[in-house]
Amino acid sequence: MVWVVAEKRTGDEGPTVEFLADSDSDIVKGLIAILRRVYFGQTAARILTFDIEGLLHSLELDQHLSMNRRNGLYEMIQRIKRLAATLTAV
Repeated sequence: MVWVVAEKRTGDEGPTVEFLADSDSDIVKGLIAILRRVYFGQTAARILTFDIEGLLHSLELDQHLSMNRRNGLYEMIQRIKRLAATLTAV
């Protein structure tokens, strides 16, 4: 299981999105840490346009994650993007 929540914050470049996430799996917690490092304090536009797939490919994570973990990672990314879009649309 993965839990993700997001908040809209005021930043120098406009509203930013900060999210918290947790999991009962240590591997998934590590993946969450990567995503937090990439997305923390970014604007929704940056979250929505950043080439996360390119970054993850350069880290060669696909070689080290099972198909289920990979699918879960991409689901987390999509959830973060949906939250960013929703929070900034309000």
